[in-house]
Amino acid sequence: MADMQTAMRKRILASGAAPRVVWGRKVPQGTALPYLQLIVVSDPRPGHLKGYNGGRHTRVQADCKAESYAEAKAMSDALVPLLAVPTTIDGVKFGRTKAEGPQDLGEDTAAGFVHRMSLDLLVWHRSV
Repeated sequence: MADMQTAMRKRILASGAAPRVVWGRKVPQGTALPYLQLIVVSDPRPGHLKGYNGGRHTRVQADCKAESYAEAKAMSDALVPLLAVPTTIDGVKFGRTKAEGPQDLGEDTAAGFVHRMSLDLLVWHRSV
C-alpha cells in the first residue's frame, strides 16, 4: 500500500497533467522545466474518543512551473478537474479535492524567469 504522496504523484503522472512531479520544498538540482512541485502545508489528523478518524484533509500547495505562462497555466488547468474525481490508487482512497487558485507567482531566478501558477489543494484521502 502506498502513502498519499506516492499515490497522488502516480495519479498525476499517469494522467499526463504534468511531465514531472516533485514532492517537498527542495527540488533536485537540474530538474527540467516544466514540473509540478507539491508541498504539504498542513495535515491535521481529526480524531474522537476512540482514536483518529481514517480519513483526513491534507492541504497541499501545488506549484506548476514552466518556461511559458501558457504551459504553467495549462498544467494548473489540467490538475483541477483531474483531482476533483474520486478514485482509489494503490490502497489510497481519494475523495473530491477542492482547489483554490491559481495565483500567478512567476519569478526571476538565476536561470531566468520561471512562470509559476500556484494552487492550494484540500485533498481528502484515507488508506483502504
